[in-house]
Amino acid sequence: MSNVECADMNLVSRLTTAVRRKGCLQVLAEAPQYIQDRYEEFQNRWYSERAHKSNLQFDLRYGVETSLVVPVENLDVFCKEHVSRYQPINEKLFHQSFARLQIDHSQYAFIDYGSGKGKALILASMFPFRKIIGIEFSSALCSICEHNLGVLCSRKQQRERFEVICADARDYVLPAEPMVLFFYNPFRDVLMEAVILDITDSLRANPRPAWIVYCVPVHAHYLERSGCFDRVDSTKQFSLYKAKRQDCNG
Repeated sequence: MSNVECADMNLVSRLTTAVRRKGCLQVLAEAPQYIQDRYEEFQNRWYSERAHKSNLQFDLRYGVETSLVVPVENLDVFCKEHVSRYQPINEKLFHQSFARLQIDHSQYAFIDYGSGKGKALILASMFPFRKIIGIEFSSALCSICEHNLGVLCSRKQQRERFEVICADARDYVLPAEPMVLFFYNPFRDVLMEAVILDITDSLRANPRPAWIVYCVPVHAHYLERSGCFDRVDSTKQFSLYKAKRQDCNG
């Protein structure tokens, strides 16, 4: 029996059971939502498979390892309840979000919060940023990132542009220069709130040009209510923010 035939039989079985339990009218009423849910599941599965293939191709192209996902429980950090799993940023999403960033890159430092194995740092190196900095709490991920950057720089990049800092994001002191801050959903709500507070305090103490590129912006409300940033652009997958002028007070 083929997979398609098995799927058809399973569908018929589920439908029969639902009709017996709920009745025909209720099943018909729920049908549109059921179809929508199954379609979204298919879309998500298709997107994940396509993204994984793209990530593997990226690794092969640059001779690095960034594609393997690391669950939270496998991270060597003590605050697992505040962080998200390691998952590489999709190359297409990164470039889509940065296409909206209208700056002179050579005047800015790029800083990736939760830099993991360094894929965003590698992608950022395709732009002429003055510095490229990764902040990562996991020492194991930092080691992989350092190795990846070593492979990359042995080919064509200048290692001096990169800095990988193994530290709690709350302890990192931002440089006193124009900066692009990158987030790929690295933290859960408590830690994200603390990091945004540190950023706004830094900008109030030393006003300077700053942008935030936030991919998968599940905690964007902390930025929205900070009083320090204007949302310049947004899609379902990312939001782009620019620091307000002067003292971040509007």
